[in-house]
Amino acid sequence: MSSVPILRIFVGGEPVAQPRGRTNRFGRPFIPKEHAIHGYKKAVIKAAKIAMTGRKRLEGPLTVGVLFVVGRTKEKSNPKFQNLPIWQPARPDLDNFKKSTWDALKGVVWADDSQVVQDDGMKIMAGSGANLGAYIAIRAAGPAASELMIWKRSWGWPIA
Repeated sequence: MSSVPILRIFVGGEPVAQPRGRTNRFGRPFIPKEHAIHGYKKAVIKAAKIAMTGRKRLEGPLTVGVLFVVGRTKEKSNPKFQNLPIWQPARPDLDNFKKSTWDALKGVVWADDSQVVQDDGMKIMAGSGANLGAYIAIRAAGPAASELMIWKRSWGWPIA
């Protein structure tokens, strides 16, 4: 297993989480045209296409590491800590950030996001001077047995 990413993508700007779809009068789900998710997904696709220049779509099981850096809220702008990144334990949820990003990468980086068998994600509020955005690193997944052993050890589960 190689721990070196085979692809790195940076998507600048405020990340946008996948919203819940509304339903139209026929009961079909939709997301309003003016929602920010559409612009974010276009930005992800653009950054992915640049990173994929001259490459084929990634195949097989993949491991993805992603960092979502979001802007600070007014109540979290204490001048004493403005240079430090801090956790963002509020909505939107981390999994909704991942969902919007994984969906946008479909067909550009991978055939389907079901290829992602392992991920490591976090969301933080930026320190001053930090670039807002999504930092994405992708690598081929290692053998399941060894990855499982590493996971169990790191999370304190009995190894059997």
